[in-house]
Amino acid sequence: MITTLDAEFELYSDYRNNSMEVFNSLASENLTRLAINRSNYLFSPRSNQIISDCHEEVLPNEIIYSAYDVFGFSVSIGTSNPLLQNGQMLSWSFIVIMVLSFLTMLFAFDAISGEKEQKTLALTLSNPVSKGTLLFAKFVSIVGMITLMEFLGMIISMIIILVMGNIPLDTGFLVECLGFLLLSMLFISAFAVFGLLASVVTRNSNISLLISLCFWLLFVVVIPNSSIFWAKKMFPIDNADVVAQRIREGRDEISRNAPPGSWSSSWDSFFSRHELRANMMMSFMVSEKKHRDAYHTDMMQQFENTRYFTLLSPVALFDYSVEAFLGGGYLRFKKNWENMAGFQEQFLTYFKEVDAADEESPHWYNPYEWYSTTRKGVDFEEVPVYTEQIASFSERFEFMLKYLIILIIYVGVVFSLSFFLFIKYDPR
Repeated sequence: MITTLDAEFELYSDYRNNSMEVFNSLASENLTRLAINRSNYLFSPRSNQIISDCHEEVLPNEIIYSAYDVFGFSVSIGTSNPLLQNGQMLSWSFIVIMVLSFLTMLFAFDAISGEKEQKTLALTLSNPVSKGTLLFAKFVSIVGMITLMEFLGMIISMIIILVMGNIPLDTGFLVECLGFLLLSMLFISAFAVFGLLASVVTRNSNISLLISLCFWLLFVVVIPNSSIFWAKKMFPIDNADVVAQRIREGRDEISRNAPPGSWSSSWDSFFSRHELRANMMMSFMVSEKKHRDAYHTDMMQQFENTRYFTLLSPVALFDYSVEAFLGGGYLRFKKNWENMAGFQEQFLTYFKEVDAADEESPHWYNPYEWYSTTRKGVDFEEVPVYTEQIASFSERFEFMLKYLIILIIYVGVVFSLSFFLFIKYDPR
């Protein structure tokens, strides 16, 4: 994992250097060419992805923009081999979800039914200890044991990071580790109470084990993988081909209704028909932007609706909470998508200010071509450059709050149900 992350940082550094060379060359040669150029902003690797990859390998990590518009987003795999892309990286979060949740079920499924079979439950309750105290003690011991195992594993991982890795163990990273441990404890608590529930609804540990496995498969496999199917059925959106067809139709209509000579061009910047051409091209962009913006909004809404289907699973609630706490995943993408729109307006304002000061430009703004705006270069250090803004901890907490509340309610309700059933449980 550490070696892979080091390689990702090295590849990203090369990519940024090459991108800046192109950026500097265009700015120095002709500012208009830079303004109309469709640039790609690729998100950098996260140093905390050893905690969780936040599913960023399948989320958009590249935004396409120019000074005139933010065109869209894509999933970029850089220079890595796409045939070797793994569905999920081996991270602390993955181990907690797949391994520790299963171990929690194994420790909890026979906490009550197993003792009944061994005839020790009645003996224990013959002492001055209430059923509620006994159930809570078993719950705390299971959560504490699994959390201790996780804590020791995290310590070993951080020692490896210190020895072999280039990940800085600064205060921010240590706070993220502590927060992840606390979230993991809440997640483990959810599986512990479901294991206890399976243990008190039956008097046979084998049946308890079967019920526990059903809970685990439902939460880890069934709900996360079936939600996409149901969301697409209930919240359908147009596909990319339909949107592309609408854009072509809008472009054809604008072209048919454009004044004669709108396609004319000349090396002369002040060629009068360049204004007609610029107006037509701007209409093209406005029409395309309307369709693409609506499509992007629909995609994000469908994605968010899909998440609602997974909220029945503690795995999803834990996943989304960790993702938000680390400032990665969908929170990171959405924040950058919104910030890029603001940056694009800033970039366009800068371009128009430079163009307005150029007496050799007619100031006819064409979002796709360089005919009718400034042809002068500028010092590339003056040109605005987009820089990713990392979500603050307050933003992260706000994003994760609803998932935390649901997970806490989950634990409380299921433990209360287990307690109610245990009160009526016959220990003999």
